[in-house]
Amino acid sequence: MMSAVRSILCFDAMRAATRRSKGFSVADIATGDFRETEVRAYLRLCMARGAVEIVPERRTRAGRHVILYRAVDDLPPLLPPTDDEAPQVRKLLMARLVTRKRDADLAAKQSNMWTALRALRVVDARALAFHARTEDVQISTDTARLYLGRLFLSNYVSSGGDGYFRLSAAKNTGPFAVLAMHGLVVDLNLMRPVNVTAQPLLQHDDGRAA
Repeated sequence: MMSAVRSILCFDAMRAATRRSKGFSVADIATGDFRETEVRAYLRLCMARGAVEIVPERRTRAGRHVILYRAVDDLPPLLPPTDDEAPQVRKLLMARLVTRKRDADLAAKQSNMWTALRALRVVDARALAFHARTEDVQISTDTARLYLGRLFLSNYVSSGGDGYFRLSAAKNTGPFAVLAMHGLVVDLNLMRPVNVTAQPLLQHDDGRAA
């Protein structure tokens, strides 16, 4: 079975092949370190999770039609990492999320806010910004409000409609940050993107529920 680290590298190869041409075949990926059987197994997982789709066009090879695929997600569907793999998997995920200085700054802010939220459990945006900021990491109330909104949409926090948010005990997944960037919410404790399933919470300018 392909390891979690190898699944990330395999998906990188799929994304690179997608950028280079209209699509890739199994044979395009099953080169070098990747065996055809493990590529096919991982490809099935990617398709089941909607990260890869079949391209309508077909490629002809030795008189036979070859199915082409393309990667449509930015982050890979992960196979379960071992304890030994976990640090490297988190590092690889961070490298794919944090590609600019602006991303690094936002990741630092969200890491501080996640730590503060786990300590306080119930906060409004103003309190979260106050308790999460440090001398090196300055956080505005608006930044905290946006972060809480993304956590709300991902069911990490609930709101009673008074501008305060409560961290769900079931979603207190661990000390590593839950990052909301590039349209994704990625839990570095679970080492995967999480679904955004809740309805948007409409708010007044002061943070109260509309």
